[in-house]
Amino acid sequence: MRTLNRSGFRVWSREDIEGVLTAIDVASQGAVAMTDSYESRLYRQGFTSALHSLAQMFGIDYTPDVHIPQTPVFHTIESSATARA
Repeated sequence: MRTLNRSGFRVWSREDIEGVLTAIDVASQGAVAMTDSYESRLYRQGFTSALHSLAQMFGIDYTPDVHIPQTPVFHTIESSATARA
């Protein structure tokens, strides 16, 4: 719960910060779920790495669930070009 300390600053608990990280993570999952492509999975991997780094800064052990891309971009592009030929 947010509280004001004597100097007037808002103080956030670790639980509050973890809740914010979780909400951001869920929103990102929803956006990426609409397009299941290599690029979107790669974006998601980078996004969750950033969330994990931010959590570490606050001393929170938070590891978002992420699906690691298996298909390299050049293979996807190469396969598309071959299919058109």
